[in-house]
Amino acid sequence: MESIETARRDNKTYESANPLDRKRKNGFPVGLKNIGNSNFLNMNNKMIFLLACYFNSLLQSYFMNHKFVKEILDFQEDKTKLE
Repeated sequence: MESIETARRDNKTYESANPLDRKRKNGFPVGLKNIGNSNFLNMNNKMIFLLACYFNSLLQSYFMNHKFVKEILDFQEDKTKLE
C-alpha cells in the first residue's frame, strides 16, 4: 500500500473517512463512509438486540407459567456437598 506522500506526489486523491470533511453541495454533512466492516458491525448489533428481545420474551413466557414460578419460588438449595 502506498503512502500518503507518494499519493500526493503522483496527484492521487483519497476521500477522507471523516464525515465532517465530506460535505454535500447544500452544506449538510454526509453519513459514515463504508470502510469495509460497517456492514459486519451493523449485523452484530442487530443480532445482539434481537437475541436480547428473544430471551426477554422467553423469560416472560416462562414466568407466566404458574407451575414454573412455583417451582422457582419453592426451590431449596441442597445442603449436602457432593464430592
